Amino acid sequence: MPAPFPPPTPGVPANNPPTGFPAFFDRRQPRVLTADPWAFLQDLVAARVDRRQRDTGYTYTNQAWGLFEAASNPHVGSRPLLYYYSFLNLVKAALLIRRVPLAIKPDHGISDPRSNQRRRLRLGGQKVRIHGLARDHSQLFAEFVRTLGGNTAARDVAVVELLAQIPSIHRTFMRVTRRRRPLFTPIKAVEVLRSGGQVWARVILRKDDGDVRATFPALKQRRGFRHRFQQTSAGEDGDMWLETAAVPGQRRGVDGAIQKLTAPFRDTGVSTVLTG
Repeated sequence: MPAPFPPPTPGVPANNPPTGFPAFFDRRQPRVLTADPWAFLQDLVAARVDRRQRDTGYTYTNQAWGLFEAASNPHVGSRPLLYYYSFLNLVKAALLIRRVPLAIKPDHGISDPRSNQRRRLRLGGQKVRIHGLARDHSQLFAEFVRTLGGNTAARDVAVVELLAQIPSIHRTFMRVTRRRRPLFTPIKAVEVLRSGGQVWARVILRKDDGDVRATFPALKQRRGFRHRFQQTSAGEDGDMWLETAAVPGQRRGVDGAIQKLTAPFRDTGVSTVLTG
């Protein structure tokens, strides 16, 4: 008979908890509501980029906006290419905002391996080559992945595996490839709690969610997940509670404690996806 789960750790919500995408990837700050994300990016450049590189940051955001607007025309056949270069410029702007030194002529950091030429007519054989970090910071993709806490090792990734990671087409992908289980475990909420100078995070899943039922058994078998999260015996009706280990955090130290809590989330691949 399996051992019972421990009870949840009693605590109260942290004051002004982080919300949205910055919750576990940036310092805690008030949520920004804007109808013009491009103006917000310009404001970030003005606030965080060194004045000697500020004009370069404005150029990147302006080019990204122009290419994005051009790609919104449904009659333009090159829309995918326009979107690609729009986001490439956004990556450059993001790295400047994060004060990452960029090479004078940076490379994209991804390429088409020669092996693709021998499998040109078969999508299943196509791959994308991801280049690793360079000493001169010239590989943009690797630099961007590093800022997000991801794997920066050089490797080849199958296009089919990349398609599997796109939520908007995941259902179709599973049917076409005849995969039995989905790859995503949806999270209902993430709470930051505190008590007695300790801070920890609680992840809430819905037990009756079909994707949770399909993916959670395999998820909890992962070594990193078992070491980072502890399932508790309690939860609100229909919910499953998972908790991280507590870290010290008192008064102003709460922000630092929240940053320490990013490790279990990054190690287990937790991310935020904007959907309808």
